[in-house]
Amino acid sequence: MTMASDGLNHQGGIAFIIDASTLEMITNYGQTSGHSFANSLLKSNEAGFYIGMDLGDNYPRGVNLWELKAAEKQKKSKLVYKFKTRHGTNPTSPAGTAYDEYTEISTSEKKFYKWSNDNYCYTELAHPGIHEIGNESIIIFFAGENPPLDNSQTGEVMNAARNVGWVKISRDLSSDTVLSPGEALDA
Repeated sequence: MTMASDGLNHQGGIAFIIDASTLEMITNYGQTSGHSFANSLLKSNEAGFYIGMDLGDNYPRGVNLWELKAAEKQKKSKLVYKFKTRHGTNPTSPAGTAYDEYTEISTSEKKFYKWSNDNYCYTELAHPGIHEIGNESIIIFFAGENPPLDNSQTGEVMNAARNVGWVKISRDLSSDTVLSPGEALDA
């Protein structure tokens, strides 16, 4: 199985259900996150559901929470935490596209441009790190650098001390409700 439709292999997380007796694949839900660097999977409190999370460097970039419902062959996902990204230092990306300067993080010594191919996540997942609170909410635990969205503080695997973090959201992944305090996801 390949990750990309063009037949090129690409590393990422894939969610699927296998029959325990025959080891045959029942349902392939497809990719969870591109370059999935860590993941957890639990049987949900809600009958017939599994919940999981993974740490993706792209598609989406962040801590991605997802649920699988075996009987209905459906997958829902929600990006619950974003982190910074290192931007290119040349105006032209490896794909040959030219980009504008990212003046907000450029300095007189180093210029950055508005493209990225950063595989560092600056974050680690707790394991299992997913906790359902009844049928109302889910709490996700991780460790991340602070400030999490400062794109000027990148370049190494670790750029600042990592702090324990958590996000509490509605159990309904289609809801935009965040039940914990903190910076907005789009900040």
